[in-house]
Amino acid sequence: MLSKNRMPEQQCITFGEMNIIFNSRTLWRQLAIWTRALIISKTAGIGIAEEVFRRVYRVPEGYANMLRIVFGNKISEDYMILLSAAVSLYNQIITAYLDGDTDTVNDLAARLYENADERATFLSSINPYWDVTEWRDLMYTYVAYTLEEIVTSITGEHAKNIDVYDRILSQASAMGDYFSQGLFNYMTQIPSDNENQSPSPFENENQSPSPSDNGNQSMKAVYCNQYERSGK
Repeated sequence: MLSKNRMPEQQCITFGEMNIIFNSRTLWRQLAIWTRALIISKTAGIGIAEEVFRRVYRVPEGYANMLRIVFGNKISEDYMILLSAAVSLYNQIITAYLDGDTDTVNDLAARLYENADERATFLSSINPYWDVTEWRDLMYTYVAYTLEEIVTSITGEHAKNIDVYDRILSQASAMGDYFSQGLFNYMTQIPSDNENQSPSPFENENQSPSPSDNGNQSMKAVYCNQYERSGK
């Protein structure tokens, strides 16, 4: 595990690796978009809610596939379990709101915030460039906005619903930015002590684009992260 206190050398990553980091930003918006589709399906009776839920439930697989490349199978599977639980809780709380079951709503809301705590703690534990407090703030805000989205969908407060959805998308973008920046920092920093150097997640040539046939290496390692030796 890398530490912020270690003085890194310059490290570059490939276009393929950078694409993975870029694509990681979109996962948060996918979650927001498909959660909204589920809310509308269940509250307005549009489409088949079970099919929409199955689609939302696939979003955690995208996170797992991306985390697997960088952090390995165990970490990716553990996070997929946590995020899948959050998706399931959202599905349940929509139903509880529709049923007018206040006690269940309160219980599920508390569990959503607990799940956010668990995910924030988990992400900060696997990457020193992800801070638990930052993640908790981001996730708490996302949960609060989504609960407001559910309520305004049920009550038919369309103007408020549109406004909160705009805020959700902005929040999802902020989460995606923080997520991808943390990945970039993690993947582009190597401790100066090579004995303790973490292996690159892309050591296998089959996992990253190969150089072109003409021997041009310039397309392979193009994104670099350079830090001052002073630690600034």
